[in-house]
Amino acid sequence: MFNEGRSSLDCQIRNLSATGARLNFESTLGLPNTFVLEIPSRGQLVAVAVRWRKEAAVGVEFVE
Repeated sequence: MFNEGRSSLDCQIRNLSATGARLNFESTLGLPNTFVLEIPSRGQLVAVAVRWRKEAAVGVEFVE
């Protein structure tokens, strides 16, 4: 979620760790460098920062 919760993109969470994750998207066009990731299986909302980008995937780090 981004844009103060008014925008969102669906993704698949891959390689989830204690410090971050790899996220797969259909497209990362318009995805900001910081956003809130919802992890439904854990019932969590986590602030993240993008650390790398490749075509339809990004690596994010969990931030405070």
